[in-house]
Amino acid sequence: METSNSSSIAVRPARGVRLIEQGGKVLAFPEPHRTPVLPGGWAPLSREQQQAVLVACDEAPEGMVMRLGSLWEPGSEYRVYRLTNELWGGLSIASRALVTAPGDTLAVMNAPAAGNHQLLGLAWETARAVKIALDFFNWDLEAQGQGWRLDVKEVPAGALERQA
Repeated sequence: METSNSSSIAVRPARGVRLIEQGGKVLAFPEPHRTPVLPGGWAPLSREQQQAVLVACDEAPEGMVMRLGSLWEPGSEYRVYRLTNELWGGLSIASRALVTAPGDTLAVMNAPAAGNHQLLGLAWETARAVKIALDFFNWDLEAQGQGWRLDVKEVPAGALERQA
């Protein structure tokens, strides 16, 4: 009798959670998305593919179309890139990056280097990537007890000129 152990299990990482104590109660604030968020029909990216996207962003600072500092993690910001390189060209990327001021050193031993360190999502449309990044910024606001949120709205081409 032969037995086979050739079964495979597909596992998606769980969403991260921030635990905050407020008034003697512990509140859980789950991440707005499992990361990375991918366009419909895409297979999950390997860690190597995710790292390749982040490196492509680091190597294309001219492709950055948005950056917004994190309220939760000082020294961290949410970024959106529109890449034009051969491999990832045409995609918009939402990421979380570590930043340091010129001359600053990271205080924690073994801290990761400055640059993009977490792939939040990929999208064909830049507005979708911006919305993903804003979802994470709004998660910062929620965890800090803030009642306001940022949003982005698309307007038809030329609509702003007509208002002027």
